Amino acid sequence: MDWISICIAAATAGLALLLWLKPSRPKNSPPGPPAIPIFGSFHFFAKQPHIAILKAKEKYGDTYMIHVGRRPVVILSNYNTVKKVFGDDLVSGRDNESYIRYDASTLAESGLIFSEGDLWKTHRRFALSTLRDLAQIAHVVLWQTISA
Repeated sequence: MDWISICIAAATAGLALLLWLKPSRPKNSPPGPPAIPIFGSFHFFAKQPHIAILKAKEKYGDTYMIHVGRRPVVILSNYNTVKKVFGDDLVSGRDNESYIRYDASTLAESGLIFSEGDLWKTHRRFALSTLRDLAQIAHVVLWQTISA
């Protein structure tokens, strides 16, 4: 084989690999900046991410999608939108593909952080009431210390 054929074959294979690695955007997904294979939308947020987020909100609206690597991430940048979305039980579950969940699943199968649904609500209620009681005790101890 001559060098031209090898270069053409390598370029074709490289292009096919890039197209295969490019993150795909689902049909009904929110708009967002284009993604680069492997890096995702990192180039968009690399310099001054706080300004890039404001520009993305102006360009794409209150709800837009970026890619972190190959993983799509939906950004909600309006309080009312966040309240509406997270008030719905449909999206109140946890990400089952989380790397943290896989790593920590051996430590805590059903704690407050890793549980879902009714179990999560029960754990949350218990944690909030316990923290509230501890705060009241700390307040009394602090008041007694100041008064003494």
